[in-house]
Amino acid sequence: MTKVFILTALCFLVLGHLFAEDIKLEHYNRENGLSHNSVRHILQDKQGMLWLGTFNGLNSFDGQRFSSFLSDARYPNRIQNDDITAFVFDQDADAMWIGTRGGLTKLNMRSFQFTTFVHDPNNPESIPDSEIRAVYVDKLKRIWIGTKSSGLVIFNQSTKMFTKIPLPGFTDV
Repeated sequence: MTKVFILTALCFLVLGHLFAEDIKLEHYNRENGLSHNSVRHILQDKQGMLWLGTFNGLNSFDGQRFSSFLSDARYPNRIQNDDITAFVFDQDADAMWIGTRGGLTKLNMRSFQFTTFVHDPNNPESIPDSEIRAVYVDKLKRIWIGTKSSGLVIFNQSTKMFTKIPLPGFTDV
């Protein structure tokens, strides 16, 4: 029993030493091109690009430099709000769904076209709340959205309709 323990401990020490030498950490901030120093969310796409959601924009990082995707009222084909609160990839559709404090945005990863959905009080089929807190894509390609004030919503991509999911007992989200 003692021999097994010593052999196991020796293996961990040798392996730990081998792998510890390969770790290199870099610190990135606004001075390096990041749009904001506080990063809320990080994902990696299938090409290996890192995507970072911050309080001031969406950023991509290729290992060398950052690219920022920021709102600009002069250009409608941009993200509409820079405060990124959530995002998720839909790998099959080659799209990213981005939640912000100003709506839900779909980014086509091939064309880099942005489509934003915001609450329209005159349209009952619009998203019921523009402040997004969570986004999830299920196996059926439905987009599940957690909102600040209206709870859980599902977006049907084929009909372009949002449906609020009633949650008994949750009247104030």
